[in-house]
Amino acid sequence: MPQLTGPIHPLLTSEELMLSALKLVHDGDAADRKTLLGALCSEEFLRRLDSEEAYLADGEYLNIERILANLASNPTAGIQQVLLKLVDDEVFLARGRRVAALIRASAVIKPPTKKLVRLWRDHFNRYDGYSPLTALALVENGHPAAVALFEQALAGDVHDESTRIAWMRVEVLEHRHDLPLLQACERLLRGKMKARLKAILVDCLFDYEHRWYGGATHFYPRVPSPANATAAVRVQLVTMADLALELVEMTPRRQGAIEKMVKALHSEGL
Repeated sequence: MPQLTGPIHPLLTSEELMLSALKLVHDGDAADRKTLLGALCSEEFLRRLDSEEAYLADGEYLNIERILANLASNPTAGIQQVLLKLVDDEVFLARGRRVAALIRASAVIKPPTKKLVRLWRDHFNRYDGYSPLTALALVENGHPAAVALFEQALAGDVHDESTRIAWMRVEVLEHRHDLPLLQACERLLRGKMKARLKAILVDCLFDYEHRWYGGATHFYPRVPSPANATAAVRVQLVTMADLALELVEMTPRRQGAIEKMVKALHSEGL
């Protein structure tokens, strides 16, 4: 099969272009990564990689989405540089599905650069269609600069309450043993967030109920085990428990969940 080197080979089909790009992702050296980056910033390459019909087809996975997913699964320093170069490339960002794929892949870039933080901020608006992907990328990234944007979204009113509650019940719950996120949640509890939202946030930090997910059987979040929490996280969670008991209205279930979590954390050692 012809290889993707130098100018885009005129004999390659779209699938062959994709396979050649994946070979550069996984087996390439610095020169190959430069070749890959040049291709990804090339309007001709992107046009030949995925047709207009492919972009418009519902449910069809684009070749460029496969390439970026593989870039994200191979987060070496060189590969991260390829992703970072795409962050402000006008050619690459010209199609919404490429932007979405880049946001998904960007979660692996640590620490995030100022340009990446700007990309996240620019695609974290109420009606832009990217916010669910951006929220997920921010929390999965976990760097304080990423978590700060997520914290601002939970504290503000740009996004409606139902959206923010959904993020608490998925993103926050799944990552409730990530220290930067816990520290952000402490600031939220001490801040001006509505009492109702603070109570829901506490529930997502210390409890879990199937009913939160509308009876859907196809998806439930992964609940972290206290046994896997680091010492710093255990200390932070106990601090959060004391804060919740002080600042949030308690129901029997809420108080019981907090006490159960604290007991489990103590059993793991503090």
